[in-house]
Amino acid sequence: MNERGPSGFLRGNASPNLSKTRWRGAQKTGGAERTLSPTAQKSYRASEWAISIDRIPHNPYSARAMAKKVLKIIKVQARGGQANPAPPLGPVLGQAGVDINGFCTKFNEATKNRKGQVVPVVLRVFEDRTFDFTLKQPPAVSLIMEKAGIQKGSGTPHKEKVGKITRAQLREIAETKMPDLNANSIEAAMKIIEGTARNMGVTVE
Repeated sequence: MNERGPSGFLRGNASPNLSKTRWRGAQKTGGAERTLSPTAQKSYRASEWAISIDRIPHNPYSARAMAKKVLKIIKVQARGGQANPAPPLGPVLGQAGVDINGFCTKFNEATKNRKGQVVPVVLRVFEDRTFDFTLKQPPAVSLIMEKAGIQKGSGTPHKEKVGKITRAQLREIAETKMPDLNANSIEAAMKIIEGTARNMGVTVE
């Protein structure tokens, strides 16, 4: 009589359809092993349970099944909550075979709390034309202009100053950009942002 071992697999006696079933192993004693050829018995004797390959269910969520080949990586920018198929975003995604409307819908939903901000995106396109994306923080230039209340930087930053930000605002920008900067401390990040502001003609007070 067959008994079920762990995971529901049969042990002990032979499978009812042994002639059509491939076995990985068999108990050291029991009808299943005695039905195998001597070569198979020698190869599979170390296994305690008789496990049918045909009985092992396919797991569509396994790492192997879910692994996809990345076809290309695209870096784009769009305004939070306002992405649309119009240029320049639409043509770039279209050339990569990405579902433009699908991307815009997902992006706008993910950035609805950052509406109007310029949001960099790293988008991975897979060989089956599906995609995923990672949102980055807005460029430092955009954050500085937002805090300074200006539309653009100075063409001659060392001569013409176009705005100013406080050190508290500088620190806030540095904290926002910290994950994207090559800095080991908030002070180091502030120095990087201050240098960017200086090159835009924005002073820090």
